[in-house]
Amino acid sequence: MDGLEATRLIRQLDGPGAGVLIIALTAQAFTTQISDCLAAGMNGHLAKPFTPEGLLAVIEEAADAIDRRQSGPPSRPAPEAPSSEQTTPLLPYLDVRAFEQVTAVLSPQKVEAFLRRTALSGESLLVDLQAVEEASGSLDDLVEEVHRFTGSAGMFGFARLSDVGRRFEQAVGASASDAGSLAGELGVAIEGTCQEIYARL
Repeated sequence: MDGLEATRLIRQLDGPGAGVLIIALTAQAFTTQISDCLAAGMNGHLAKPFTPEGLLAVIEEAADAIDRRQSGPPSRPAPEAPSSEQTTPLLPYLDVRAFEQVTAVLSPQKVEAFLRRTALSGESLLVDLQAVEEASGSLDDLVEEVHRFTGSAGMFGFARLSDVGRRFEQAVGASASDAGSLAGELGVAIEGTCQEIYARL
């Protein structure tokens, strides 16, 4: 039983338990994935990586929507997820606050090991991106590697890398025309992230 099926069964229950707040937590933020979660009866969606503030914001928004429905006036439709064609403002390479929140509970040795591992993984991914570009290969082959790398880095506050990686995954998955340009943007984000890392070592 997955989360979608569990949510449908909960919504079919009798009594107040059927209305419990349910937030989807997924690895990506694909439009179809979000639609499936909402259609199953979930109240909101959050994609990894996420911050405590982001989680609280999604819960608060979903709870407010429930209150509005119960009070009578119709709730506004949920905004559509932005397409990969829309202009996205550049995020900082490093969200210092998020980085400090995560690293505060880790030893300096573990933080250094993570940063070195991330830099090495980034340099390896740059080589793979260049190889695919030179051989006119398929970007599909890199999606899993990009997902692992940017997801892990995003949990430590490397915001731009996480954002570009997520948009790259969406574009490749949807065979969007801007997948190639996003691959270039991803390369720039990796280089900037590695520079940020080496400045902290």
